[in-house]
Amino acid sequence: MYSASRVSKQFFKTMKKLPIRLIKRPAAIDKAEKFFEKAQSRRRVGKFDHMTEELYYKAIKATSGKNPRYWEFYLKYLWDTKGVTHQLLKQYAHAIKIQKQPAPGLMARYTLILNEAGNTDLAFKYYKKAKNLKAKLFNEYLAINAMAAKTYENPGKDLVAKKWLLDELKKHESTFRKLVEKNKDSLCIVGNSASELNSGNGAKIDRHKLIIRFNNFNVEAPYDKDYGEKTNIWVRSAEGSPVQDRDTSAFDLVMISGGNFIHADRRWKMINEYIKNGAALSFFPNSSWYELVAKLEAPPSAGLLTLYSIYKLIGPIPRSSVFGFSFVDQLDAAHKAHYFDDAKPGNRHNWQKEREIFESLLEPGE
Repeated sequence: MYSASRVSKQFFKTMKKLPIRLIKRPAAIDKAEKFFEKAQSRRRVGKFDHMTEELYYKAIKATSGKNPRYWEFYLKYLWDTKGVTHQLLKQYAHAIKIQKQPAPGLMARYTLILNEAGNTDLAFKYYKKAKNLKAKLFNEYLAINAMAAKTYENPGKDLVAKKWLLDELKKHESTFRKLVEKNKDSLCIVGNSASELNSGNGAKIDRHKLIIRFNNFNVEAPYDKDYGEKTNIWVRSAEGSPVQDRDTSAFDLVMISGGNFIHADRRWKMINEYIKNGAALSFFPNSSWYELVAKLEAPPSAGLLTLYSIYKLIGPIPRSSVFGFSFVDQLDAAHKAHYFDDAKPGNRHNWQKEREIFESLLEPGE
């Protein structure tokens, strides 16, 4: 006969040897994970809508709010799509409070939000707490490291370098606005749609004083006759995207597309090199990003983000100032996305809605 204690020990030894997938999890955890994975899948393909938000929250409710991972992704989703709000700050504070154990990731993100909201004293308090808990979130967040560099008596070289980079970026915070307003009567925005092929519009484009182009644009022959050659502002995606490097000294300004530039997680090596090589570099206002996300329920393309930001500065854009935008190309997988390569249209943007907003930004016409 085996004693009860011996049977119990043998049982747990056997359980330890079983693959994790054979140990059944509680139904609530399985349910929560399904909600969470659905939310993540929707987010990855650019569905920034109420359904995605609801799925994240269902994962939280299924675990009675006790899983910090679900809170972390849910609240970051709200931050990325709606920005810092009073409600978001309250939700972060609540999520941290109800955890049984300290949650370094949640605490670190709360620090980022507090800093963006301007509450630097409380942000620094949580920054130190998260650091003590070995939070690994801060390395690529520029603004929080710059804040720490200003607050510590003896910040390390890395923090000082981050503060320098942020100061350099802020030097050109108003440069885009100044260039657009100064040249509003001779402004040209050239998209990468194939709609200008065989148009012969190259010379017409190059007569403008301020010309804006995007990402991997190509102005070499034979494209120059349709798309022109001159470029003053280069709008490009952040580091990590498939955008080729260029000689930035050729441009008056380089704009990095995307949302919440200085507070978000970025790779900074490329931007650091651009600035050290003398490039004037800046980013779009947060308000343009969040307003477009609300209208599109998706991340805006670099083209629409640029046009919308210009519209907010000068009002309706003359149709004669816009070339190489179609959006219709992106709705049909049979079409190529760009005039200079055979890339297929991306699926993270709401192209039909982008077309509608695009039309609303232009002066009335045919």
